[in-house]
Amino acid sequence: MPDKNLEPDFNEAPETPAEESAVSDLAYERMIESNREYLAEQIEQGQLKSARNLLVKLEPKDIALVIGRMTGTEKILAFRVLPQEIAVEVFAYFEAPEQEEFLGNFTNREAKQILDNMHPDDRTDLFEELPAIVVRKLLKLLSPEERTVANQLLDYKEDTAGRIMTPEYVDLELGMTAAQAMKQIKKEAPDKETIYTNYIVDESGILVGVASLKNIILAPAEKLVSDIMEDNPIKVTTDTPQETAAKMIKNYDILAVPVVDLNGRLVGIVTVDDVIDVLEEENTEDFQKIAGIQPTDEGYIKSGFFRLVFNRSLWLVILLFVASVTQDVIKAYSGLLNDHLALSFFFTLLVGVGGNIGSQSSILVIRGLATGEITKKDTFRLLLRSLTVGLTMGAILAGFMLLRILVFGTGSDVKWVVSVALAALVTLANFLGAMLPLVIKKIGIDPALVSAPLITTLIDVGGLVLYFEIARALLGAA
Repeated sequence: MPDKNLEPDFNEAPETPAEESAVSDLAYERMIESNREYLAEQIEQGQLKSARNLLVKLEPKDIALVIGRMTGTEKILAFRVLPQEIAVEVFAYFEAPEQEEFLGNFTNREAKQILDNMHPDDRTDLFEELPAIVVRKLLKLLSPEERTVANQLLDYKEDTAGRIMTPEYVDLELGMTAAQAMKQIKKEAPDKETIYTNYIVDESGILVGVASLKNIILAPAEKLVSDIMEDNPIKVTTDTPQETAAKMIKNYDILAVPVVDLNGRLVGIVTVDDVIDVLEEENTEDFQKIAGIQPTDEGYIKSGFFRLVFNRSLWLVILLFVASVTQDVIKAYSGLLNDHLALSFFFTLLVGVGGNIGSQSSILVIRGLATGEITKKDTFRLLLRSLTVGLTMGAILAGFMLLRILVFGTGSDVKWVVSVALAALVTLANFLGAMLPLVIKKIGIDPALVSAPLITTLIDVGGLVLYFEIARALLGAA
């Protein structure tokens, strides 16, 4: 049987954090793979008890990785040897396609056991990924109580707090004492997702306060929870965007945020583990948009071939048409180029630098808008800073460019044109990179759509016009 605490045997200790991380990753990978090999061997030999003994000693996340690397019948058998309470936890770690594969091989009884015992928010995530006809079939397998909960969550709009919340929380009555509250917490704890924060409601179910488990434990037994709780708790409504709920948990450093309906009645909570999933999903989507790719929930490897081609090609076709304008710009200034051929030596350099500057500026602003660092009141300050930073960077880069031309002599007859154009283009690119996300957000579009490729393409076209006009003005005057 493999050692589940396997560590690689290196002669020398890692010298840097990067090397240490690489060693750790390698050790973890070897541990997962060695357990997979042993598990497959035991299942092939019919030693299901040994297989079970191996799996129950691992963490649920690790069990999912080990079983996920298996195929066919042995994969299903490996999952079936798990005790039910562990199987439910492990099932939640599988990707939606794997979950669907398992459900397709389960008996109705097995599927019911798994689905009934899943956290409602995890089960909702699964149902969102499955075809509607499969969801309807699975809903029929749930107990009446769980079916009601599942239908309620599925009725909320996608990407809202209502859709990702869980109804597994502890709510306490306003008139309870600390002793009574502790008795109820102990009674309900096994079935709840979290008990560290408890919610106090009045006789109508309206949320009136929150109390931490610590404060309830430390309070005198006869003290009322109304005297322990914090009034006016932070909360969201069922139609609050999930990203807003995630930011509230992050900004206020809380374990969960309560979700209320339009009448203020407590209906669920969004927990910190849900927030991690939301933030990862939102960040992935923003990165895809910034790269000029149609957002998709699937990863690069798991995306279908034609879907991947389409998602990447859509923006590229649009950008191609915009970039093709540069041909018309060059043609329009062909007379100037005939008289000063050296101007053509610097096309690529100028538009490349301008595109890089614009991309840097736009990404910084988009990220600032996403995290809330940049708000509407910061607009004037942001644009002023972008202008001054652009002027400073433009002067620095123009100085280096002038020095390079003087040293190597390439295009020395247009050195002042190139230097002035480079300074002006860097200033313009930095300013536009900061301004365009603000404009796009103002008209109600996700600023991430002002992607780096789009900024680069716009600077390519505008930068050439600026370059040629500066050349015409300076060379004409000369």
